Amino acid sequence: MGPATTVRMRPFALASLALVLACEPTGTTGEESETLPYEPFNGGVQTGAEVETGAEDEERTGDDTACATNAEEERLACHFAARARRAMADADISVVGVDLVRVDEREFAMDALRVICERDPDSCDQRMDAWIAALAEAREAENTPATPEQLRPVLKHVDFVAIVRRDAPELADLSRRLVGDVHVLLVVDFPRLTRALEPEDLEALGMTIEEAHERAIANLREHHGDLPVEPMPNGLKAMGPTDGYAAARLLLHEQWASIAEANGGDLIVAPCNRDLVILGSSEQVEPLLEASIRAYRYVDHPITKALWRWTPEGWVTFETEGDDGSDQSTKG
Repeated sequence: MGPATTVRMRPFALASLALVLACEPTGTTGEESETLPYEPFNGGVQTGAEVETGAEDEERTGDDTACATNAEEERLACHFAARARRAMADADISVVGVDLVRVDEREFAMDALRVICERDPDSCDQRMDAWIAALAEAREAENTPATPEQLRPVLKHVDFVAIVRRDAPELADLSRRLVGDVHVLLVVDFPRLTRALEPEDLEALGMTIEEAHERAIANLREHHGDLPVEPMPNGLKAMGPTDGYAAARLLLHEQWASIAEANGGDLIVAPCNRDLVILGSSEQVEPLLEASIRAYRYVDHPITKALWRWTPEGWVTFETEGDDGSDQSTKG
């Protein structure tokens, strides 16, 4: 799948990957998690792990002045840059500060990776290679044209959408508000990752944004239409498929009717993060909120701390104590 020519990535494409790797929406605790966004994999990318230490040290000095001084605080970024250059020979990679690496036109903070490496030094190189492989695949995906079959919807917090709009104003019209502080964005699905759908994709596909949203939901229904709900020890239920589209399944509103009916018509959900939806009833609001906030704060890809209620017309925000109801909305 590797591109044959030099890739110059759009700022938003790398910004999206940076957010996936390291950021949470405003309102989280900001505590670092040692869980990577992808299971460790090489992805077919030669990371240089087999290179002898001497050769690695020689390349590590490269063109980076800080690396040449072998400063202790720069070693992680220098090590990352050296391994990344072997995996992406066509990329412009440099160390620009403590725990800060620039790849093409975007800077990446290594703070989260440093936490991982300090906690488990033996797995540091493996985790680093997973990050590099994900980055290499993201750069490749950026050069791969989208097909209608690859379109998928994802749910994102309004803060994420604001960052996207700031960094790439041309994408402002591609999102749709769903409920409360949650919006729907469209992505192009690849085997190990996704990238944002861009206006150029729509033009090449000959689709309007409305048609793209409809096709993305149809693809979601076809490929991720199951609702694997399982009981939890505390009496709640959870849906946590590992395909990256757990929360997105809430867009398949009609398929939740049977679950709501089985719950006596009283279905409250916590769409706390991308890979987990917690289910309960209005009699279980306290444990729902507790579980939702913990998952939002400490699990990758948080979406919202709010609770939603199923209605035949669509999802609406469920008002809890202290809510003013200002963000309540129906299906968008």
